[in-house]
Amino acid sequence: MSARETLAKILFYAPILFLKLFISYLRFAHRRTWAVYRFRKTLQKNGVPLQVARELSRMYEQSARLRSIVEKIM
Repeated sequence: MSARETLAKILFYAPILFLKLFISYLRFAHRRTWAVYRFRKTLQKNGVPLQVARELSRMYEQSARLRSIVEKIM
């Protein structure tokens, strides 16, 4: 395989791989954002004030341990 063929393969497959990676990133980011939103709405539905719900959802987003505890409860 010559250098030209190798370069052609790289230039052909690189955009496809980049697109796959980008789509998987967007799916992950959307799923995490949706989980934080759902957590905040659940708190508000149960009578937690808006400011407290916002602060708890911010903590929920930043803390993996808190997320795992909440997911076990919900």
